[in-house]
Amino acid sequence: MSAHRPEGHSEGHGLIPAPDEWAIDAVGPQEPSNPAYVAIMWSNGLRDRSNYLTALRVLSAKGREAYWGDFSEAARRLGNKDQATGVQFEGDRVAYVRFVDAGPGETSLYVDGPVLLPSHVLTLVFEEDGWWHAYSFGDYCQPLLS
Repeated sequence: MSAHRPEGHSEGHGLIPAPDEWAIDAVGPQEPSNPAYVAIMWSNGLRDRSNYLTALRVLSAKGREAYWGDFSEAARRLGNKDQATGVQFEGDRVAYVRFVDAGPGETSLYVDGPVLLPSHVLTLVFEEDGWWHAYSFGDYCQPLLS
């Protein structure tokens, strides 16, 4: 997982290995009303679809069953990418979370300067149940909301 540099640490080094605690703290509350946490649950489910298919369906936006199918295409896109911290919001019902290819290893990383990495975007929508749900994964997508 990529995390942004905590306050008080020097800048300008690009992508730097960091303690897991920095990445965990950057995610915030572990609840479905937090889009960063939903993105973690969703990506973990993709990595083990045989055991978490029901969870993936619950975490997916209503009416998007045909888009997701069996989630195999989303799992292929995810590959070895890891979630980058920092959620981008568009209003109060749409959020975007990037998944980046930061290279091999199990180390958390933080960003202390501009870094361009191959990525995919998970678009999430906030639904009436008070949860964020996965709408699309791949290129940037602005959902059609009613």
